[in-house]
Amino acid sequence: VRYPPRRMPSDVGLSGYINRTGQSLSIRDLSKEQVPFEVIHYGSEDIVRSVLAVPLRFGKRTIGMLSTQSYKPNAYRQHDLHLLQSIADHVAIGIENAYLYTDLQKRYHGLQEREDVRTEVIQNVSHELRNPLTYLTTYIDLLLQDDLGSLNESQRNGLMVVKAKTATLVRLVEDITTLETKPENWLRVQDVDLLLLARHAVASLERLGLTRSITIELLAPPSIPTVQGDPDRISEVFDNLLGNALKFSPTNSKIVVRLESTPEYALVSVADQGEGIPNEEREQIFKRFYQVESSSARRHTGLGLGLAIVKHIVDAHQGKVWVESEPGVGSTFYFALPYRYKCVDQEIAKD
Repeated sequence: VRYPPRRMPSDVGLSGYINRTGQSLSIRDLSKEQVPFEVIHYGSEDIVRSVLAVPLRFGKRTIGMLSTQSYKPNAYRQHDLHLLQSIADHVAIGIENAYLYTDLQKRYHGLQEREDVRTEVIQNVSHELRNPLTYLTTYIDLLLQDDLGSLNESQRNGLMVVKAKTATLVRLVEDITTLETKPENWLRVQDVDLLLLARHAVASLERLGLTRSITIELLAPPSIPTVQGDPDRISEVFDNLLGNALKFSPTNSKIVVRLESTPEYALVSVADQGEGIPNEEREQIFKRFYQVESSSARRHTGLGLGLAIVKHIVDAHQGKVWVESEPGVGSTFYFALPYRYKCVDQEIAKD
């Protein structure tokens, strides 16, 4: 390199001409030819004689120029021009891709910042709601225990309704907090006995099922290997799937909870004898706030967060969740959890 590179304006000289016209240019001898641009000299004793210049094009836009120059006259031929244009075309694609990548990065970081702000706002609102709801629940219990004075039957029944609705609101706040919190902030990994959790879930909902003549049957081997996960969150998965099955099961029907072990996963299924789920809706039901369009679904109010939470928790455990369903026969929800939870540090060490 004879001279240090200089940054020249793109609207003057050779580059200005190429940018304005978008045409290639071949000059055999700059000292003898008239050129349609101002020649800019760098103060050198050597004078450029031969010039090839081609536009860097992306689509119909000219985004720059690629040029080669020589101090010798007639240094280039037609095939040199074609070669330079071919190189320029590839360079232009690379430059445009770099611009697109940079723009995509900026947009991604902007969306990430907005998502972080949204999550923080929701978490703050949930936190602010939790305190008054705790006070409300406490005072309702005090009233029901007659600690603040005796109640007549009508007052007691009214408070029971208020307590039930408050519990629904508390669960809603907890559900939203779970969905909006990164798993690493709540996942507490330890050895988990799935059979024990399944028994507890069945026992807690068995009485509710019997009020509608719905039986819950647990089928499992005497023991299965433990999995690594958060027992409280996995219990939520059992509760949500069993609660969902009870909600959509007809009277005088059966729900079957089955546990199996495979070489890599512990497999759990919850089968009901409800209306079933149409094929086109099976991928949608695990999305937030989605509700199946069926007569039984319309009879049961809710926000459609239960299955979204199931998927969120199972995904956090590096597991899988899916549904198989036949309209008019029933649905079976499956979730599979690996026996060993792989943390990020383990993956990095392995690599």
